Amino acid sequence: MASNESKTSAELYREQRKARLAKAAKKNKSGKGGRAMQLIVKIICIVLVVGIVLLGVANLLTKVFCVPQRMLTAATYTDGESKQEYKLTVAEYNYYYSSVFMNLLSQMQQYDQYYGSGYGKAIFGFDASLPASEQDYTGQDAPEGVSTWQDYFKFAAAQKGISSAIIYDKAVADKDFDMDATLAEHQSEIDDAVKSYADEAKQAQFALDNYLNKRVGEGVTEKLLRDMLKKEIISQYYVQWFQTHSSDALTAEEVDAYYDAHREDFDVVTARLFSISFTAEDAEKADETEETAEETAEETAEETATDVVTQAAAEATAKEFVGKITNEASFASLAREYAPDEQKSNYADDSATLLNNASKSTVSSNLPALADWLFADGRAAGDKTTVTDTDNSRVYVAYVVSPASKIMTTAGADVRHILIEAKTTETDTEGNETPLDDATIEKNFAEAKKQAEELLAEWKKGDATEESFAALASDKTADTASAEKGGLYEDINASSSYVPEFLNWALASHKKGDTGIIRTSYGYHIMYFVGADEMAQWESDVRSTIATDKTNTYTTEITDAVQKGMSLKTNVVNYFVKNDEKLAENIRQNYQANTSSAGSTATIGG
Repeated sequence: MASNESKTSAELYREQRKARLAKAAKKNKSGKGGRAMQLIVKIICIVLVVGIVLLGVANLLTKVFCVPQRMLTAATYTDGESKQEYKLTVAEYNYYYSSVFMNLLSQMQQYDQYYGSGYGKAIFGFDASLPASEQDYTGQDAPEGVSTWQDYFKFAAAQKGISSAIIYDKAVADKDFDMDATLAEHQSEIDDAVKSYADEAKQAQFALDNYLNKRVGEGVTEKLLRDMLKKEIISQYYVQWFQTHSSDALTAEEVDAYYDAHREDFDVVTARLFSISFTAEDAEKADETEETAEETAEETAEETATDVVTQAAAEATAKEFVGKITNEASFASLAREYAPDEQKSNYADDSATLLNNASKSTVSSNLPALADWLFADGRAAGDKTTVTDTDNSRVYVAYVVSPASKIMTTAGADVRHILIEAKTTETDTEGNETPLDDATIEKNFAEAKKQAEELLAEWKKGDATEESFAALASDKTADTASAEKGGLYEDINASSSYVPEFLNWALASHKKGDTGIIRTSYGYHIMYFVGADEMAQWESDVRSTIATDKTNTYTTEITDAVQKGMSLKTNVVNYFVKNDEKLAENIRQNYQANTSSAGSTATIGG
């Protein structure tokens, strides 16, 4: 065989290639190459499986067990006074997000139910028919960067959570505040709230924690819910206690000094008022016309007959009215005499002309033309005048019963009563209420009075206790509003909206157990005096005003400081808040659907 040196290049290449093929064949036969490939494949499979498992575990931890929500921080704040750092977890943040949203809808619902549909939107500026992200936020209580209602909820959740935590800590630290007693008194509120969610969860076939996770916010468990409710209750009642404590701590000198500096805010007047309307478009003509007193009187008679009254005619009538007033009783009679025929029934009750214990702010808001005269220095009982209100085309006749002064009656009286009703109307065949004739009405009142006298006499023959009176009231009274409470009305004061006779008796000087019978437009009332606050109304009002201002300042300083110093973990919040926004949107849609189908009787939730 020739040596390598004598072989051609082509031969050498063929031999080397043959050797490489033989070596590769031998290697494949031994299985080493296949095992390597199998190993690579196994590694790739393992990596894929591990990735899938890790992804599932991450999803399980995040969506089911909500571990990140309870570990990650959504917002922080360091208190400038105590230097304490407050941290709000994502789970806590989620709780407050839904809380802020639900509270807004709840308040809107209350306004709609009390004042009429749409009033809640007018007050708060939130349109429940639109998503929060599509509405500009126009309030003044949010920092820069809040442009939509969705932005506001995101911010307000953190602010509320941290502010509540600060107030809770202050409650814990305040030795004068009995936190344990407060919690014991309101523990049922926490239990009832949890039970409500538990019942909903059971109905939806969810475990409670899973239901709270979907219904209140991710990461919210029963334990966390109870803790949040506890802190909110303690914070809420601590603020109430703080206000009461602030009022009680005021000295008499402080109260007197505040009253002297703000007298107009607390003094009230009692007066009789009657108004005469005139035709607005004829007012300028009446002002420009120069007529004698005799001509004006003749015009008055003519225009009354044709239901057209000029300003001059109305003023002449008012002047005539004033000239006939001799006392308070005469004013009520004159009002019935001078009222237009179609309005005379409105003045059947003497209380129709009564303005009772009205503050200057109240008069200024409703009867601006009369405010300055009624509250003028030196005004005395018996003063009378006419005042022309051109803005509202009316001439007022005013008579002072008692001039501006402190409200000296009790800050709160408690009474029981039994109403023996005297019917003044009857139901016709079409179901309409029509008034009875005067003779029948007086007969009904006479019978009611006799029954009231007999019932009171019967009660006095027994043990004549408050308990027996309450039992009798529950059985006999025609006042369904107080029947279940044994005829009891509490905290009656000068500003309460009871009929004058009832109010006057309740606020008069009595001792516990005093009884009496009074007549009102409803019939006859058997009255029982339970007791009264020794503090006068004016002093209670002053103390309440000072304490309220102090409490508002206290809480506002906390929330303002949190707003300025709070650090919102934007990346964390933006990642998790999507579910909160989805939850809020579901609640909003449910609220809107209920409102649309049932007027203003929608309930929050669902």
